[in-house]
Amino acid sequence: MSFLEDVHSLIRDQQNPQPEFLASYRRLLEINGALSWRDTVQAIRLLILGTPTEAERLKFLRELTPDRAIGEMLASAAAVLRELAPTVPTHAEPLFDCCGTGGDKLGLFNISTLAGLTLGACGVPVAKHGNKAITSSCGSADLLDALGIPTDLSPEEAGRTIDEKNFAFLFAPQYHSATRNVQPLRKRLSEEGHPTLFNLIGPLSNPAYPTHQMVGVF
Repeated sequence: MSFLEDVHSLIRDQQNPQPEFLASYRRLLEINGALSWRDTVQAIRLLILGTPTEAERLKFLRELTPDRAIGEMLASAAAVLRELAPTVPTHAEPLFDCCGTGGDKLGLFNISTLAGLTLGACGVPVAKHGNKAITSSCGSADLLDALGIPTDLSPEEAGRTIDEKNFAFLFAPQYHSATRNVQPLRKRLSEEGHPTLFNLIGPLSNPAYPTHQMVGVF
């Protein structure tokens, strides 16, 4: 069984962890600087469930910084989000995404979305995965809304649009509705200058499963 198959099996088969476990995962993160993939899966599940107290979830997210993200942590955390998201049915191959991590606090214009539109116009199928602005003045969804390009496509509509027009936008909060308990905390921490692991796993959680990807990082 592959690593990702192990991750998906754990997500599907194991009962939800107890809320008090999140404090234990935080202490492990403080001591070791990283978590095992199994502990990462369970910690992300607790954040998504929202069963631990808000104070404990904030403490954990403050420790879950991008610089502590070893490969297995990133892969297993992204696998949790993908497992809980609907799949976008498309026949496009190759399929491209160019999604940035956000969080650079530089106030730049939205480069990744314009790059995606350009690729689509050149005949390269693009599943653009993104969000509204959190730290910048303009996120992917904000730009596309201003251009009149739909940002609320269902999985079926998105797949059909990719196949027919080479571009569709996948609004992350819509496809990853399971993260609704995490988004307010991420926004609060971002305003305090604290990026989290979610800045990195967002671009890795495209529900269309692109074959090729370029990621802009802070």
